[in-house]
Order: sequence, then structure tokens, then C-alpha cells
Amino acid sequence: MSESEFLGQRKDEKVLGVFRKSQYQTRRGYYVLVAALAIGLVPLLIFSNPWKMVWWFSITVVVAGLVYLGYQYVLWYYTVFVLTNERLRVIQQNGFFRRRTTDLELHGVASVSVDTPNVLGVVFKYGTLHIQSNVGEMTIFNMKNPERVCADIQNAVVEAGGRKPAKLKSDKKEDSEPRGEIIFEDDERIII
Repeated sequence: MSESEFLGQRKDEKVLGVFRKSQYQTRRGYYVLVAALAIGLVPLLIFSNPWKMVWWFSITVVVAGLVYLGYQYVLWYYTVFVLTNERLRVIQQNGFFRRRTTDLELHGVASVSVDTPNVLGVVFKYGTLHIQSNVGEMTIFNMKNPERVCADIQNAVVEAGGRKPAKLKSDKKEDSEPRGEIIFEDDERIII
């Protein structure tokens, strides 16, 4: 199976992009590892002649921290977002052996928006992606390069025959400021 194929792919369905969450999601694993190193190494620094029990305690705590970091990495690595010309498929790893797959048809997508939570989100290029559709809202936290993913999804929605791109109709009246209105193909109007 090549990179442009996935399990459950429909006939004539093309992969437009594969996305992941930001590695910022694994931060809890790093926090636990640093805490485990601190807790595991403190007894070795306090006791000048540590006995076997202290060594085993220190090694056990550090190994537990490494296992938790590996667990967080597995959750990040196996959570994948596949954008095709027909749908967005979310394959989310929820544990070592649990996986959930969700499909969102592109023709039902109403809007896609991005929320950058703080300065770290701007610096490390991650944010929250909100996708509203006719069946509800899908929120994806810690998405890597959310602006690019948002643009890719919006372009795929337009190509799939979903919401049509907006056209700006300018309207100048005498003795007033220029104003315009955005008219969508489904006769929805937004006056600006």
C-alpha cells in the first residue's frame, strides 16, 4: 500500500493530504519523564553510599517515565488525518490497542475555522481546528500547521461540490461609504 492509499479507500477517491497533530501533544510524556528523573535521581544524590533498594527504585521510576513518554508518542504517531477529494478521515489512536475512525463527508462541511490558543501556538505552529458540518461540529486540538490544513480542507470542500466560494459584490451609493455584500451560491447574504 502506497502513501496515497489507505484501508477503506473508495474507488476513484484520491488522497489530497495526510496530516498529524503537533508533537506538542506529547508534552505530558516529557513532563512525566523530567519528574521521574528528578524523583529517581534525588535519592542517589542524597545518600553517599546508596544500597541496592535505592538503585532499583531510581531505575524503576526512570523506566516508568520512559514508558509513559513512549505511550504519548504512540498516541501522537498513530493519530492521522487523511483528506481525500470526498471526505476527511480521522484515525485516532486512543490507547495501545484502541483506535477510532471517523469519516466526515466534504459535501456536508459548512465552515472550517482555526483558533490559535496562545503564544506557544504561534511559535510552534499548532492550534485548534473547528469543522462545522450538517451533522455537528468536529474539533481537533493541537493540529500542526492549522492554517494550511484549514485552507486545504476548504479547497477540497469547494472541489467536492460543497459550499461555493464567496463572491464580493460591490455596491456604491451616492453620499455613502462604499459597501459590499458577500453572496453565496445558496442565496445566503452577509452585508459588510
